[in-house]
Amino acid sequence: MELSTRLRAALAQCRPDVFGDDAFAFPSQTGTVMEYQNFRSRVFNRMVRRAFGTGRRITPHCLRHTFASLHIARGTNLLWIQEAGGWSSAKMLLDVYG
Repeated sequence: MELSTRLRAALAQCRPDVFGDDAFAFPSQTGTVMEYQNFRSRVFNRMVRRAFGTGRRITPHCLRHTFASLHIARGTNLLWIQEAGGWSSAKMLLDVYG
């Protein structure tokens, strides 16, 4: 998935030593794709606790819902949302989030 200009700039500023065009935002210790469960337990859950405390249960899938809902509410082009989020069709996107 393509990163926004703002996100690319933030990542480059935080980790200029590892950030490049082909770099992973959250690589494994060996620099490869981090397995989903490792990402969730080592990175995502820790960020959620830091941001919201221990009482909130937020999953990576929740962010997908938020992404779609906020873009639809803002009037973002549906085909762009579909492509960026990986939905199979704009109809499916609207059926679930519209």
